[in-house]
Amino acid sequence: MQYTLVFGLIFALLVGLFAVSNYDVVTVKFPWGSYDVSQAIIILGSAAFGAITVTILGLIRQFKLKLKQWETEKKIKKLEKQIVDLENQINIYEEEKEKMVNEIEMYKSKFIEGDAKID
Repeated sequence: MQYTLVFGLIFALLVGLFAVSNYDVVTVKFPWGSYDVSQAIIILGSAAFGAITVTILGLIRQFKLKLKQWETEKKIKKLEKQIVDLENQINIYEEEKEKMVNEIEMYKSKFIEGDAKID
């Protein structure tokens, strides 16, 4: 962040020095007319237009990334809830399995003892 700020200030200083050293008046032609303007104004205006354009494009990119981050976090929460639900279901099945294993062991012991009566 600080490097970007320092670089931006140095670049602005260089653009300013370049603009001041090119102060001659030039004719700028447009389809609707022509104007006599200082080169410094054109240079500074072009730099300002470029800075505004880059800022707007950067804000659009940040907004898109924030939106994608929000969607991803929402999906993560949904998947984490699904994991918890599946772990709970596994615990229920483990308990049922344990009950069935105990019941089988009980019937085995009854069968071995000769009391083969099934409830």
